Amino acid sequence: MMKKIPSSAPPGVTRLQFATLASQLDAAVLLEDGDRRVHLVNQPWCDWFNLAGAPDAHVGRDSALLEAAAAPLFGDADAFLKTTAACRSASALVSGISLNLRDGPALELDYVPIRDGDSWKGHLWIYRDVTARRDAQRQGAASERALKQLVDHLTHELRSPLSALLGATALLRTNATTREASRVLDILTASSSAIRFILEEAAARSQTGAAALPLLAEPTSLRALLEEVDAIHSSHAQAKGLTLRLMLDTSPADRVVVDRGRFRQVVGNLVSNGIRYTREGFVEVFARARPAGSDTVAVTIRVRDTGCGVRESDIPRLFDAYWRGHPGHEGFGLGLHLCSRVVAAMGGEIRLLASSPGGSIFEVLLSIPVAPPEASPPAPAPEATFLVGKWVLVVEDDRSMLRLLSYLLEEAGAFPLACESAAQARAAVRQTRPDLVIADISLRDGDGLSLMSVLRAGGLVAPVVMLSAHEARFDEEISSIGRAWRLTKPIDRDTLFLALEQALRS
Repeated sequence: MMKKIPSSAPPGVTRLQFATLASQLDAAVLLEDGDRRVHLVNQPWCDWFNLAGAPDAHVGRDSALLEAAAAPLFGDADAFLKTTAACRSASALVSGISLNLRDGPALELDYVPIRDGDSWKGHLWIYRDVTARRDAQRQGAASERALKQLVDHLTHELRSPLSALLGATALLRTNATTREASRVLDILTASSSAIRFILEEAAARSQTGAAALPLLAEPTSLRALLEEVDAIHSSHAQAKGLTLRLMLDTSPADRVVVDRGRFRQVVGNLVSNGIRYTREGFVEVFARARPAGSDTVAVTIRVRDTGCGVRESDIPRLFDAYWRGHPGHEGFGLGLHLCSRVVAAMGGEIRLLASSPGGSIFEVLLSIPVAPPEASPPAPAPEATFLVGKWVLVVEDDRSMLRLLSYLLEEAGAFPLACESAAQARAAVRQTRPDLVIADISLRDGDGLSLMSVLRAGGLVAPVVMLSAHEARFDEEISSIGRAWRLTKPIDRDTLFLALEQALRS
C-alpha cells in the first residue's frame, strides 16, 4: 500500500498523487520532512536551481545542502539564506516574498509550515517565476511616467497661447459694434473656456491620478450654460448641414449651484456624439428644471438626434471606456464613459432613453442645489492708473502672449520691456531698471526662477509676478525670490491687473 504523507498533503492524498500535482505546477516545489530531508522535489526546482539528475534522485537528501547550493544563484545569497531561515523560525504561512536571481529572473516565494501540534512534520517551499509580471509592471510604470510628462508638457505649452486667445477675445469684445461680431466673440469665449477647463482637468489628473474627479460647484444659470453649449457646437452642426435645436424650460428654477465645466462637458459630449453620428436632420437639446423642495432643483436633460441609432447588442457596453459601437467614426470611445462618471459624481443618472435606426435619445437626470439670490453685478474693473509711467519687464517666450501682455501694459500707460529670453531680460535690466517684472517660469534658454535669482543678486528690487502653467508647484521657490507672486495660466486682463496692483502696492 502507498505510504501517505501525514499533514503535508490533504487526507487521502498519496505521495504519488502529490508528486503528480507538483509536477504539473508552473512553479518550483520542494517538500521537506521534519528533519529537513527532501521528501519531494519537482523538475522546475531542478532546472531553476541547477540541480543535476532526476527529481526522485534527491529524495532523502539534506535539503539544507540544496538550499546552500542554490544560494549563489540569487542576487543576494546571504539575504536569501536569512529569508528562508526566518520563515522556518516564524513557523507561519508566508506568501509573496520577492527574490531576484543573479541573472535577472524575478521569483516569488510561498512558505507553508507543516506541523502536528508541537511536532514538526515538514516545510513546503513554492517558488514562482514572476519575471513577466515584473517586467510588465515596470513597462506600465514607465509608460505612465511618459504619459504624465507628455500631459505636463502639453498643458504647459497650450496655456500661453490660450491666455493670448482669451485676452485678445476680451479686447475685441470691448470694441464689438455689431450683433454678429458679438455672437462670434461669444463662441470664441465659450470655446476657449471649454479648452481651459480641459487643460486644468488634465493637469489636475496628471498630479492626482485618473481616479480623481473633483467637482467645483458654483452658482450659475442653466440657460446660460446650455446656450454656451449651443454656441460651441452650432458651427459644427451647420458645417454638416444639420440643425442644432435648443429647447429650454428652466425659468421656474434656472439658478443652481453646479460645476459649470463638468455640466457643460456632459451636455457637450452628448451633443458632439449626436452631430458625429447624424448625417441629416437635427440634434435637439431639451432641458427642464423644476423645484424639488425648498433647496433643490430637479433637472432633466434630453439630447435627441436623427442619426444611425444604437444597436441593441451594443447597449450593455455603451458607457464602457475605450469602446466604440461604430469603429469607422473618429474618437476614442471615452465620451459617454466620462459622461457617466461625471453624472455619477454629481449623484445623478444617465441613460439611453430610446434608440432606433432613426436616431437616439439620451437622458440625464440630476438633483441640483438651488443657488442663493443673485448678487448685484460686480462693478467694472477700475482703470489701471497705477501702471501709468511704470517700466515693466516682461519675459515670455511665447510671442503671442508677449505681444498681448505688452499691448495691455501700453494701453494702461506703462512702458513694457518685452523680452523673449532670459538673455534678453538680463540685457534689458542693464539698460533700464524696471518698476515691475512679469516673467514666465519656463523659458527656452533657462527658467524664470533662476533668472530672478540672478537679477536679485544684481540689485533688482522690483516686485515680481511669475506666470506658471502649474498651480502651486513652484510656490516655495517663488516665495524665496522675495516680493514675488504667482499667476496660473491661462489668465485674463482683470486677474493680471489685480495681481500687478497688489505687487506694486505691497
